[in-house]
Amino acid sequence: ERMAGTDDLEAGRTRHLLGDALAGERNYAAAIPEYQKAEMILEKHLGIEHAETLLNRSNLALAQGEHQQYEAAEKELKEILAIRERLLGANDISVLMTCFNLARVLAGHGQLEQALAYATRAETGLRNASDSPGRALALADQLKKEIRADLTNRAKEAAAK
Repeated sequence: ERMAGTDDLEAGRTRHLLGDALAGERNYAAAIPEYQKAEMILEKHLGIEHAETLLNRSNLALAQGEHQQYEAAEKELKEILAIRERLLGANDISVLMTCFNLARVLAGHGQLEQALAYATRAETGLRNASDSPGRALALADQLKKEIRADLTNRAKEAAAK
């Protein structure tokens, strides 16, 4: 039975916050449906290109990646990236952070070459941004190092076979 008010904007925001809380507890299986419900509500009230809707979708994708739903996470982040690039330009901080998040998901899925390309784009853009947050730049730099190490290990394993 459908309760009154369960699809109003505040309900969508509350579901987003609940998803954040569950993801913060590493309960990604429970966070994902909350983000998905929030997405439907936020899109209905704010539209698909609204910053709040995109943030929810990004958090959904990160939860999917952590829950090893890599294809869904990659698809979601690439859609978000395309929207943000079109609306904000290639060097906006939210575009660069989407590149960083996409690199994390791709690396988790073992797509290291693609991950390195997105991590490099994020790091280069963050380094060039005058208002770049230092922590984000450090994370992008560390991710690149980890991906490069994984690529090196993969090459060593292939050579040993």
